[in-house]
Formats: sequence, C-alpha cells, structure tokens
Amino acid sequence: VGGAAGKEGAKTTSTWARLSVQKRELPSPGICPQTFGCADVGAGFRPGGQEFLKGTWTIYAGGSDITSTFDEFQFVYQSLPADGTVSVKVDSVGRHPGFDDGGAKTGVMLRATVGPQSPYYAVFQTPAHGIAVQWRSAEGAQTGLVLVPRPAPSYPVYLMIGRWTDGGVTYYTAYTSSDDQHFTSVSGSTVALDLPGTLLAGMAADSYSPGSDLPVTFSKFTLSVGRELALP
Repeated sequence: VGGAAGKEGAKTTSTWARLSVQKRELPSPGICPQTFGCADVGAGFRPGGQEFLKGTWTIYAGGSDITSTFDEFQFVYQSLPADGTVSVKVDSVGRHPGFDDGGAKTGVMLRATVGPQSPYYAVFQTPAHGIAVQWRSAEGAQTGLVLVPRPAPSYPVYLMIGRWTDGGVTYYTAYTSSDDQHFTSVSGSTVALDLPGTLLAGMAADSYSPGSDLPVTFSKFTLSVGRELALP
C-alpha cells in the first residue's frame, strides 16, 4: 500500500485497515520439464497444470472424465517407442468439498495422441469405485472397462501397464502393487489392441468436475523398454 500528498513538500496521513493478501485458488503451474510433454486433453473445462520438485509431481487435474468416446483430463507423458512398462506411485489425491469427486481417475496411461478421442490403455485408482482398467480400441470408439471394486482407497498405491507383442499382436495388461516390489496383474485386464509403434506414456488425472482442479501427487514415475519387462 502507499499514499501521496499530491503536492511537493506537503505531508499527508493515510490510515489503512484489514490489509490482506489472498492466496491464488490454483498455485501457478511450473514449466513442463524438457523431457516431458504436458497437456490438457479435451476442451471446455478449467485448465490444469503441473509442478515437479525433487522427483515428486503435483498435478492439478481438470476435466470431467476419461470415458465414453471423448476424454477430458490432464496428461504428463514421455514416449514409449516399443514394448515395455510404465509405472507410477499415486501418493495422494485431494478432495472437492461439496462436489461428487468419487469418480475422479488418477493413474497411468499409454495413448496414441493427445487428441480427446485417441485410442489408449490405462489403469486408474478412483475414490469410490476402486481400480478401473480402461481402453479405447480406435479413434472415437467407446471405452472398454474392467472394474475391480475396493473399499475406500489407501494411499500410496502403485499402478503399472505392461505392453508386449506376440505373433504380431500387441497386448496390454494392468498391474497393481502396495509396495512397489510385488505387482499383481488385474484379472481380465489383458487385451489385444491395434496400437503399434511409439505411444505417449505417462500420468493421467481428471477432477470429475469441469469447473474444478483436483490436486494429485505422483512419484516414482518409471518408463522401461523391453519385452521381458512387459510379460504378465
């Protein structure tokens, strides 16, 4: 604050009360690291963002959902050129007081493009519905789903996707772990998809509310190339 008399040599007295500095509702997102891509997938929702500090990601996820034929979410990714795995530790997920955020999705994804109707394969943790394994087999196709109901999630949780090719067919499987050492494949999650070549592999999250941003904390993001790593 400040004041001025408006005349050289004159003095003035100003009285100020209840000065406050309001914190921004959404912390300023950091610059996307050079080795990653960061994108809001879809349109018509509050933009998300990301911060990366000492190996931990805080992603501010917007978007109404990842489902049906059109997705809205925040995506932070690298390239997976061939068969291999992508995994992450979901450390924590924020809440929206007064909003139904039980369907908010946080996890890992392999995706053809950042287009909202792109083919993909993903495994998510949700607050209300347990583990959701999802995929879209072609551009604009309906989403396939394997749901593993669980009680209220206990964080952290480790999620992983394995991709491997056998006989010219590329397969995908989802895995979960509670200790980052012993991964268990999700029953019924292995599917064959026509998604060859380089894919975008990374962390995906939505807020289940187009007008809100959900803070999600990830760490131990790992991308590994090699067929032997991806076999179930």
